[in-house]
Amino acid sequence: MAHMGFDVYGDVRRQNHFIFACPEVFHDIELSVHSVGGLFAYDVTAEELNAGNRPEKVAGKPQLNNVTLSLLDTVDVDVIQQAYDWFNKVYNIEGNYVGVPLDYKKTAVLQQLDQKGILRRNWQLTGVWPSAINLDSDFSYDSDAEFVTLSLTLQVDKTVITQG
Repeated sequence: MAHMGFDVYGDVRRQNHFIFACPEVFHDIELSVHSVGGLFAYDVTAEELNAGNRPEKVAGKPQLNNVTLSLLDTVDVDVIQQAYDWFNKVYNIEGNYVGVPLDYKKTAVLQQLDQKGILRRNWQLTGVWPSAINLDSDFSYDSDAEFVTLSLTLQVDKTVITQG
């Protein structure tokens, strides 16, 4: 896969570097991630069972919280258009209808690299789809923002983590 992003390897200000890849959406390009929120946040509900005269709590239904990624868009690849096309498969804005899960649910990978570019963790994400999309940039000449930042809130069915 080609890497689209910024050379942050060796940047002493940055402890980690994250790369997001979803080949079916972003056409075999790895994207630099500015920030990640909610990754690997599982909750398990507590169910109460009656055991004679006293209740006992047991593990119930697991739920994986959503993941929020902030991706940096540059002029060499139109990340914004590709993300919009993906979101449009979930909810077609022009036609005002919800899409078919087989068309919008994808498989993705999020990798954590250290300062030297060595893979430390790898998250395999299945059943991934965008439930929210947002451009987080100030579009004015007075802005000192260097990049256009695209935030994606992703729903994920399953996350599996492996070491590098």
